[in-house]
Amino acid sequence: MDVGTRKHVSSRNDPSAAKDVSTRKHPSTPKDAGPSKSGRTRKRVKTRKDVSTVFSRAPLGLHAPLVRVEVHLGTGLPTFAMVGLPETVVRESKERVRSALLNSGFEFPTRRITVNLSPADLPKEGGRFDLPIAVGILAACGKIPPRELEHREFYGELSLGGELRETRKLLPALIEGSGSTNELILPFANALEAALVRHAKLKLASHLRQVCDALNGRAVLSEVPGPADLAAVAHLGNPWDPTIPACRADASERYGLADKPAPDLAEVRGQFGAKRAQTIQIVLVVEMKCVVERDTDAAIVDAWRALGTSVHVA
Repeated sequence: MDVGTRKHVSSRNDPSAAKDVSTRKHPSTPKDAGPSKSGRTRKRVKTRKDVSTVFSRAPLGLHAPLVRVEVHLGTGLPTFAMVGLPETVVRESKERVRSALLNSGFEFPTRRITVNLSPADLPKEGGRFDLPIAVGILAACGKIPPRELEHREFYGELSLGGELRETRKLLPALIEGSGSTNELILPFANALEAALVRHAKLKLASHLRQVCDALNGRAVLSEVPGPADLAAVAHLGNPWDPTIPACRADASERYGLADKPAPDLAEVRGQFGAKRAQTIQIVLVVEMKCVVERDTDAAIVDAWRALGTSVHVA
């Protein structure tokens, strides 16, 4: 009998070899038929929507299309990105907004801030988007209730201290906004421009903090002043005409205009055509005088005199 045969027979008669075979684990048999460890320890991630939407309008000639200012606070390194075809003035607004928030008593979020100006193919220009961006950041941080932004439009350039400054080219936006049911919040410096728009829900503010307090129900924004107060603030009208309500003594004393001189056309820079037309109107309508040459047709002279004009022949 050879060596291979003897080894086979001995292994067949050895009971320990059978025990070893019976205790061998099957590779296809799982160790635990229950749920996997990764499935048991998986935690449900709680998501929070740090997104806000604020409405405004962009200047486009005589039109003012609606713009959605969307602000998102994400995780990652603190950055401030702005998309949606903004021009240089709009891109620089992130520095004004940052300083305005800090100087108004708010904390600037140290997160990844993304501002989207929708629609993306519409050019955005001017400083009018400072206030919507600041309000959007406060709403994304939970400082302003999102429901307070649904039916409102915001306009205004911010100073580094949080004051609202006058915004250019705002009249088309106010005209188109008056056709909707939205409430328009704009700087008090645009009060004269806002008074030209009728049937519009207009509110005036002078500071970012005032706007935030009004949206939280802690303050009330002022309405557009009446003609008397607007004329007194802008120093318009004839102060010696008692028939004009805008030039009443109480309005002049209220705004400290009693000791100021009357407006003069010499103080207006440029506008040569408008000043020339105003001068002709004063000569023809107020003084009602006309100087003509000697060879002027008598019918023309009689027509001037029939209108009550004092005609002088040179």
